[in-house]
Amino acid sequence: MSWIILGIIISVIVVGAIALEVVSQEEESKAKDQDKDQDRLRKGEEQLPPVEPTPEPENQDNFPTTYYTGSLASDVGADYSRLRDLLAAKNYKAANRETFQVMLMVARRQKEGWFDTEDIERFPCTDLRTINQLWQHFSRGHFGFSIQSKIYQQVEGSYERFAYELGWREDQDWVNYVDLSRVNLVPAGYLPSVFASMTDAWLTRTQNCGL
Repeated sequence: MSWIILGIIISVIVVGAIALEVVSQEEESKAKDQDKDQDRLRKGEEQLPPVEPTPEPENQDNFPTTYYTGSLASDVGADYSRLRDLLAAKNYKAANRETFQVMLMVARRQKEGWFDTEDIERFPCTDLRTINQLWQHFSRGHFGFSIQSKIYQQVEGSYERFAYELGWREDQDWVNYVDLSRVNLVPAGYLPSVFASMTDAWLTRTQNCGL
């Protein structure tokens, strides 16, 4: 009988030792995984470029186009900081998309994804001015609603001539994005392209807003 009890005790000891070893291995594995995660985080942090603050202009009369001191005013509380940052980074394609999206938001037409005549006629002048000023500033007057309005008047309201002047059309075809790396080689008024549709209504609105 004592041999049976002894055998049971030995079995319990062996099972307990095995269980402890398994637990120890699991804890060791978790510790290694945590070390790996921390190492990946550290490497990821090392790969991120440092954020450099925007330098203060030494001469307000000759500040760089990346620095903007103008107003970001909106009659409906729209946030134009992303548009400003995209333009400052010369990411004109993304800025063009952002312009369209923020204007849909201002007109409360995100769901529809387009503007009707009434939306355009009551579009806030304050917001049109803010968007126009941002585009004009960061392109040194090459892009913006006001330059588009001027060209539209020069072609006497002919949409076909207007589209050709801005580079939106070429050889009877609509043109996809041109190379924007050299802004001075892109036709004046090429961006933003929000006015590609409902052009007459939009440019009438810009004139009524004094742009």
